[in-house]
Amino acid sequence: MRFLTARRKASNSCEVSGTVVVASMSGNTWQFPIGARCTGLELKANVAERAGIPEAEVLLVPPGAGAPIADEDGIPVRAGGDVCEQQVPWNFVRVPQRLALSGSKDGTLKLWDIDRGTCVETLRGHGGVVFTLSADWRRRFALSGSEDGMPKLWDLTNGQCQDRFAVREACKEKPIFCISADWIHRRAVSGSFGALTIWDLDGGPARELHGGCAYICCVAADWTSRRAVSGSEDRSLQLWDLDSGASEAMPGHTGTIFSVSVDWNTHTALSASADRTLRLWDLERRVCNRVLEGHTGGVCAATVDWQAMRAVSGSFDMSLRLWDLVSGECLGKLLGHTDAVWCVTLDWNQRRALSGSYDRTIRVWDLEETECTAVLEGHKGRVHSLSASCMSRSA
Repeated sequence: MRFLTARRKASNSCEVSGTVVVASMSGNTWQFPIGARCTGLELKANVAERAGIPEAEVLLVPPGAGAPIADEDGIPVRAGGDVCEQQVPWNFVRVPQRLALSGSKDGTLKLWDIDRGTCVETLRGHGGVVFTLSADWRRRFALSGSEDGMPKLWDLTNGQCQDRFAVREACKEKPIFCISADWIHRRAVSGSFGALTIWDLDGGPARELHGGCAYICCVAADWTSRRAVSGSEDRSLQLWDLDSGASEAMPGHTGTIFSVSVDWNTHTALSASADRTLRLWDLERRVCNRVLEGHTGGVCAATVDWQAMRAVSGSFDMSLRLWDLVSGECLGKLLGHTDAVWCVTLDWNQRRALSGSYDRTIRVWDLEETECTAVLEGHKGRVHSLSASCMSRSA
């Protein structure tokens, strides 16, 4: 199975003998030339190219039909062999794929079809552990960071890496542990040993902000306010001014801070630490408002639906926990992984979560039933990073 949009033309396989009109639910209408032996798969490929979406997301229903055309079906022809002039539009419905992207110790990223439980594409190019990634699911791009010290920008429609970043000296000495991308402003912030690096996604020069020597494990940036929050091995959150490079520490945790999620509208942050706790912060007042306790091992990851005030965390204790951030109550515990849960993503509206683990698997969770509904297998090393298209708001 490929995620690539195939570009099959009717004129490439047979003489053009007619046209098909295709209408989308949004009101767009297109005409496509077809040949006498044109198939549903060929027409789908042409619609996908015109609409700028993956072929797998195209569903076409012929006029008067009660079901979509199958890939192997031919376009209807008149008696005598003439191709029908399809003036009554075919209906085009986009059925979005639910996709996930993971990064691993094996040096690869994998693109997954969540519903089918299959790997769609394996992306290769990094020279070490893929610690972090950020995905723009609307435009189908992703940015990844690795121990090789160079971010890579990926086109998920064709699996190709776009070389836009100048090679830095001693990249291996500055592995990228975390990354936060702003796809609108075309900027990203990454964390390494004692420094943040600001990247121009269009290939401009990078700029470093220095603050200590401990490695920075997590970062969340906001380009509207030009601020960032990071967590590091030195056990403190740092609030950064991305223009001046100044930073201010917010102590409280007693262990390495592995994860941070921020709601910039309310100036609230949630951090997860090796001290087995999560902390809810007021960034304007620089204070911790609540400590969430329950994990029996260090907390590796946390992600939040800020509108619902729900969070999911993953831990070295091999469990996930669901939290009510208003009350601080643990609402449920999810078991199934056989090693540390290092990355999580959440869709509270669908009551669904995904988790990646040191056990080399990704699990899909039903939060209502608190059970695992699917296991995605294929990585040959620990899963360090994860994003999902159906969960892009909080991933």
